[in-house]
Amino acid sequence: MNKTILIIEDNKALRMVMRDELVSNDFKVVTAENGKEGLELIEETEPDLIVLDLIMPEMSGEEVLKNLQEKGISKRIPVVVTSSKSEQAEINNCLNVLGARDYFIKSEVSIDLIVKKIKSLLI
Repeated sequence: MNKTILIIEDNKALRMVMRDELVSNDFKVVTAENGKEGLELIEETEPDLIVLDLIMPEMSGEEVLKNLQEKGISKRIPVVVTSSKSEQAEINNCLNVLGARDYFIKSEVSIDLIVKKIKSLLI
């Protein structure tokens, strides 16, 4: 498949598990541990899809989404949000206002399901 996925996630263990699973599914993976670093990598690598956490140091996932939306990037690069935030208003804001393509609550989703969603968005 050789599509590039950018994972922006501050939890190192989760970031590595996601990376390993995506690599085993033939994706090229780039990782960032905060939103600021993630934005820089988007400019450098032009990923095919972004997996984005919301609660992070330096720059939140919401700020990253707003930035991507303002630059028109989220129209051409799908963003999948993974977060521990489960409030419906937060989910609606990410999907309907900020342009995320999907939203997964970390405690309710498996890595396999996230990988399936990524594949469906990239086909």
